[in-house]
Amino acid sequence: MVTIIVPTRRRPQLLARAIRSVQAQTRGDVTIAVTDNASGDATRDVVASLMAGDPRIRYHEQPRDLGQHGNFQHALARVETPYFTLLSDDDLLLPNFVEQSVAALQTEPEAMFVSSPVLIVDAEGRLLMVHGAGWPVRLYRPPQGLLELTRRGHFIWTGTLFRTAVRHAVGIDPETGNSSDMDFQLQVAARFPFATRPLPAAIFFWHPDSPSSHPGLSVFWPTWRKIMSNLEAVETLPEVAKKQAISNLDRRLHRSLVLVGLYAASRRRWQDADGSAKLLSERYRDATAALSVRSTAWLARRVPPMPAVLASIAWQLRWYGRWRLGAIQRDLDKQFPQLLAVDPLPRPSPATGEGESSKGDSSYTTVT
Repeated sequence: MVTIIVPTRRRPQLLARAIRSVQAQTRGDVTIAVTDNASGDATRDVVASLMAGDPRIRYHEQPRDLGQHGNFQHALARVETPYFTLLSDDDLLLPNFVEQSVAALQTEPEAMFVSSPVLIVDAEGRLLMVHGAGWPVRLYRPPQGLLELTRRGHFIWTGTLFRTAVRHAVGIDPETGNSSDMDFQLQVAARFPFATRPLPAAIFFWHPDSPSSHPGLSVFWPTWRKIMSNLEAVETLPEVAKKQAISNLDRRLHRSLVLVGLYAASRRRWQDADGSAKLLSERYRDATAALSVRSTAWLARRVPPMPAVLASIAWQLRWYGRWRLGAIQRDLDKQFPQLLAVDPLPRPSPATGEGESSKGDSSYTTVT
């Protein structure tokens, strides 16, 4: 019923953990489609060891680095099941994700996707946030669903199950960069209903050095301008709703640029700080915010301890309210310690050898 697309590149130990989370699902009629973006390391042996005991796993190694979007597009084009989702190789699905998400879509036949809250966890297993927990549980039809997404923010893909039919109506726009998941969801919501679920169904890992955990200016600009342009091009969307959706995004972009600029100063990303201040000044005519960003960056450049102080403040503000999640943290520690564990790499398979690869093979395989 469901294809779990698992794009990966050079993270074999985390990949094994991600696959195990799919194997632990309470509903087992899944295909685990691992698409390896030319890792050239132990990834193939790790997958081979798991495939030996699980015929649901399919593996393809790209002959060259296609980039994040090209790798995902390759896998998406080959989905043959009614539903699919994307599982990053460092994230996890909770055991009820497939069963309850499929049930939700069967209950709401109009919905083209269903999203569940996602637990954001750091590398030490500390719960930082329950993303998406504030959404009322119901069916959202266009254009109201689109307006809610542009106002509240998009869902994390790890907790979202899509109907495969949606890929024929909406594509992945590579020009939207690391915000392509947001663009995809907005494009779907502009045309079709979607649904929400109340209980967390996945875990997203926040890493201190990951670009997705520390978004820079390029995540917001010019990518959000392209996302707004894509919404403008949706012919079926009423003009009033279109203008409101774009206005919602523009207001969020304004706020985000202030935070990105201040945050950039804490990470010594001077170019991002300067770029944010320039956009605030020229695009939004917000001289106060621009001056705040420039002043903070100026101070951070000249006072060596200042970036560390700013980073600490930013961390506290970003995860404000984390202390209220103690009950969920205790449940996470009690129920899923094995799910969170990262096992050592297996020895290379004698049948394949450490240096062999499937480069040049354009299809998935279920044998090694």
